[in-house]
Amino acid sequence: MSDYIATLCFPVLCLASTFELEEFPANRIPPYAILSHTWDTEEVTYDDFQHNTTDKTKKPSWSKVQGSCHCTMSDGLEYVWIDSCCVNKSSSAELSESLNSMYAWYEKAQFCYAYLNDVPAACNPNQPGSAFEHSKWFTRGWTLQKLLAPVNILFFSRDWTEIDILIHRKPLELASIARRMSWAAHRETTRPEDIAYCLMGVFSVKMPMLYGEGAEKAFLRLQEEIMKQSDDHTIFAWVDRDASWLSLRGLLATSPSMFAGYEYVAALDCPSPPRYEDTSFLAIFLRRLSTVDEQYARVKVDRLAEVHERGPMQTIYVRQKIAIPDLGGIFRSHFLQLRGLSGNRYRIMNVLAPIEAKRPANLTSTRAASSDYQFPRTFRMTKGLDNHLLCSVVIERMGGPALIMMLGTQEGFTVGFDAIDVQDPGKFDFDDFETIRQIYEPKQSWKLDHIG
Repeated sequence: MSDYIATLCFPVLCLASTFELEEFPANRIPPYAILSHTWDTEEVTYDDFQHNTTDKTKKPSWSKVQGSCHCTMSDGLEYVWIDSCCVNKSSSAELSESLNSMYAWYEKAQFCYAYLNDVPAACNPNQPGSAFEHSKWFTRGWTLQKLLAPVNILFFSRDWTEIDILIHRKPLELASIARRMSWAAHRETTRPEDIAYCLMGVFSVKMPMLYGEGAEKAFLRLQEEIMKQSDDHTIFAWVDRDASWLSLRGLLATSPSMFAGYEYVAALDCPSPPRYEDTSFLAIFLRRLSTVDEQYARVKVDRLAEVHERGPMQTIYVRQKIAIPDLGGIFRSHFLQLRGLSGNRYRIMNVLAPIEAKRPANLTSTRAASSDYQFPRTFRMTKGLDNHLLCSVVIERMGGPALIMMLGTQEGFTVGFDAIDVQDPGKFDFDDFETIRQIYEPKQSWKLDHIG
């Protein structure tokens, strides 16, 4: 089933007995079913079966084990694999090998039972906004590979009523790296690193699992492993919508969320010119307005797209009138708070602002001016033009050169700052602001080295 299974016994629940664990070597694994579920408190575990504890039948999750077994027997199989019961999590080596092999195990299963304990029996999965559509199962990182790997997936409600069947017909490899990454963009994991580890099977890579390294390092390692075996350049097709245009980055993303799709094409029921064949369709560009509903607006209205394959029908709402609020009129000011400066080493001496400022930046800290070396301090600044220097704060630093901290805005909303050392802070007053601006903001193109 995989290179890792060859070194690992494959434990499954034997239904011919009284639900007991039975292990098989890699070359003699019998046909089996497999369960996919979201974990709850007090799951039935590997230790419960190893020690044959009677307490396991008293756990709330025991009914989930029973339901899996009954479905397996109904489908004519004698064995079922359940991760909570069949993986020895006390062994870090076995756990790591199991997680690296997980995709292959789900791929080779005869049936996959997806148990959705937050979906009632009467749910209609085809109804927009249904409990099925909003099930927690579709939001978890580890369930993504369990959605993609099996050939046959049967979805069950909380009382084990079958509510849907999914049959995979296309190889996963036909989807680009960026597209596969986008499937995980809005999923979550309990442990930060798992947002990368849960994608190993989706990209057919294996790597050590180093809990504690952090989500970003784990995701970078995942991409490096992908690049070792793929020349698909869509791995670089990501966007960080929270970053400033001044941000400096490498080629790799730091999170699957950067692959989230915000622009879509909607295929129309008309063929593309000039041949007007049934194998291509005109499409329009749409941008999703919200992640919580299906509202869109048309974009790139100067062009049309062409698609050669239409996906399943879906109901969406395209707004005809798009009201864009004047955020500049609502949020007229920026607030910046200085933190992390030792209270007995710094003193704010002055706040310099441009002469033409109708409402110059001002200190709004509630602390009295006599408490010279106390921080944090909060500054309120009226928004300026793009890349505009709004004020300079003169800060005396005990035992060293003073600082002039320059505060400004970028693109109307982002607050940025930079700082320079000065030897004589006492000589700076309001008349010096223009000098500072001319030196450090030539031609109104002051660079914000730090974006807040």
